[in-house]
Amino acid sequence: MDAAPPRTLGILIGVTLLLAGLAAMVLGVAQLAQASISAALLLWAGLPIAGAALAALAAYRLYGLGTARYLLNRNGIGIRWGLAVEEMPLPTVRLELPPKPSGERCGRQDRCSGRDGWSGRARSRAWVRSSSSPLAAGGVCCW
Repeated sequence: MDAAPPRTLGILIGVTLLLAGLAAMVLGVAQLAQASISAALLLWAGLPIAGAALAALAAYRLYGLGTARYLLNRNGIGIRWGLAVEEMPLPTVRLELPPKPSGERCGRQDRCSGRDGWSGRARSRAWVRSSSSPLAAGGVCCW
């Protein structure tokens, strides 16, 4: 079985970082062509280098995210990211069952009686059945 992770947010962030890196490179090269020899020239020379590093990192992450897959077969569980494939044999996988849904609280104790951090963000607990994920076999207690 082959399953792909959700990618929308990662692609949005990756493309934004890639475009920011490319824009920094273009701006730095354009300013280098017009700048006179001064201390500011060193700053403009560093901008294309930093932009190239950011663009390369974003491109690598986008490639990894584009090829990301969860693999499940009779021999084990695998995670593919870019050219790398990490495999775990099934005998080494340990099954941990989630807690039973009951009247008990799940997770850590509330210190602020339903409210957390800033106004407008309420924290609640629920038992969620994980039917969307093909690898999930049960539910998750989430905040």
